[in-house]
Amino acid sequence: MAQEIELKLSLPSSDQQQLRDHPLLDQLSCGEVRQWDLDNTYFDTPGQALNKHRIALRIRRQGERFIQTLKTKGTSSGGLHQRHEWEWDLDQPQLQPSLLPVEAFPADIDVEQLQPAFNTNFQRTAWQLTMSDGDQSAHIELVLDLGSARSGFSQRQDPISEVELELKGGEPRLIYLLALELAKTIPLRITQVSKGERGYRLDAPLQVPDFPSAHANQSALQRLMELLECCQSLIECYEFEPQPEPLCKLLQAMEEVQALLEVGTVRLPNNIHERYQHSCQQLRLLLSPWLLSEGISTENNDQNLAKINRLLASLPLSQSLLQLSYSCFLRQTESAA
Repeated sequence: MAQEIELKLSLPSSDQQQLRDHPLLDQLSCGEVRQWDLDNTYFDTPGQALNKHRIALRIRRQGERFIQTLKTKGTSSGGLHQRHEWEWDLDQPQLQPSLLPVEAFPADIDVEQLQPAFNTNFQRTAWQLTMSDGDQSAHIELVLDLGSARSGFSQRQDPISEVELELKGGEPRLIYLLALELAKTIPLRITQVSKGERGYRLDAPLQVPDFPSAHANQSALQRLMELLECCQSLIECYEFEPQPEPLCKLLQAMEEVQALLEVGTVRLPNNIHERYQHSCQQLRLLLSPWLLSEGISTENNDQNLAKINRLLASLPLSQSLLQLSYSCFLRQTESAA
């Protein structure tokens, strides 16, 4: 069993080549660049019992290797994911339920009902990088994944264009510093949707994330982190299937985040704070004609919708959301020390 620490970022398809050519990848390189194709089959019961437990079970074909992998839900701190992962080499692409660890696999799931649910196929390019800041350093693997998730039932597809920064050794904080450097010119945004979830949602009704209710015993920092994850999930929900509801909830979440910033829950660089404020104002302005008319109608609003799409994929919004997540991570780390 290994513990995976990574930052998963969405990458607009128009910026894929810009990432490949980024000078940081040459400056920080500590190994050869590798590229290979990955074909993955995910398994679940007909009732999606694994998905309900936030567990992913797959078989990956990597060259001549077949690898069975189990990943648990894990935890998230400011967008930095930590979860447990088990891997086993197989002789053939056939699921081996007997390998699944008893301590991690729910006892109420009948392994006899496990069957292929969907596939994800993508090309992976990996860079080995050494990042340093003062007397701290880290070995980080930067992975670019380009491909798609495909349903085995409806043939629907969802494109995959992601960057993963995985800590191979050293200080976790430096993953964020690397992401922030890249985000100066590329609109990278923390993604809350795993490749497995991309496959599951292809044949499911649209699930708009719930707006998180505030709790009396919740700290301002906890509330801010919860709202940030909500913002990221709502943007991805809208991008997958444009609907009015995610946009309305997104505005509500962004404005509450702004209120928490005003009382000093975390501190942002002035220019980043201004970019966040401007993005929030822009979204309210773009939504205001619809919000005033008892619900949003997308008819005859193509120009406005195009502006909303550009805002959600913009560099200022992605920079401010990423910086916010980093600031929350630092505050949480300091509190735990």
